[in-house]
Amino acid sequence: MVPPQVSSLVPMFSESLGSGVPIVFIHPPHMDHAVFRYQRELAAHFRVILYDARGHGQSGISTERVTISRLAEDLRLLLDELEVDRAVVCGYSSGGSVAQEFALVYPERTKALILSGGFPQVNTFLLKNEFRAGMALVKAGKQRFLSNVLSFSHHITDEDRRELFRHCLKADERTAYEFYRESLRYNCTEQLPTLSVPLLLVNGSRAHHMHPYIGQYLSRVGRTESVFVANCSHQVPMKKYAPFNHAISRFVRSL
Repeated sequence: MVPPQVSSLVPMFSESLGSGVPIVFIHPPHMDHAVFRYQRELAAHFRVILYDARGHGQSGISTERVTISRLAEDLRLLLDELEVDRAVVCGYSSGGSVAQEFALVYPERTKALILSGGFPQVNTFLLKNEFRAGMALVKAGKQRFLSNVLSFSHHITDEDRRELFRHCLKADERTAYEFYRESLRYNCTEQLPTLSVPLLLVNGSRAHHMHPYIGQYLSRVGRTESVFVANCSHQVPMKKYAPFNHAISRFVRSL
């Protein structure tokens, strides 16, 4: 793949915690770094990098059209600013589209790839409808309703729910809509055999609509490991953060 043309980076919010192997976490549309609040615990052993994608959270808004390539390029520029040469890139849900694009375009900057509820393309009925529902709610101006749905489905404590709700409300409507739309359109299935870095898949045992994608990775990517988290659906990073963090820690140490 040919790297996209570099353009100016919008102001981006990021946190860098701890030291050691850098692990950068990428959130899905309409959320921000707050969904990874429990991954801060990994900073005891690694360098944890959390950030808000353009138009989300505390990052700036651009009039430039959002694409997965653009978001992957934003990540490269952010790592340049943080003086990170190579990182383990972890994408949650459609944040995994950005993570995969980054690993495919910049393999020399990618130490390993982790996908929590990831997919190479949206080609199942339920997942397509989830994306279309998110797009419809954003387009209809139902930001508060969507923020309520996301915060309720992810939270463990009331504090989690309040924080997630507050952070979701910060998303720019146009940017969130385009992030949803471009994730729905993204397809790297045919490029998976060229993925040259170790891959860890983490899925909830109850996220049955995501399980068909696992076989696609196992059959196409050479160094792939798959982990199921028991008694959980799609929201593994927050709902089941302890086994999720354990899987990440073990995988990164094995590198």
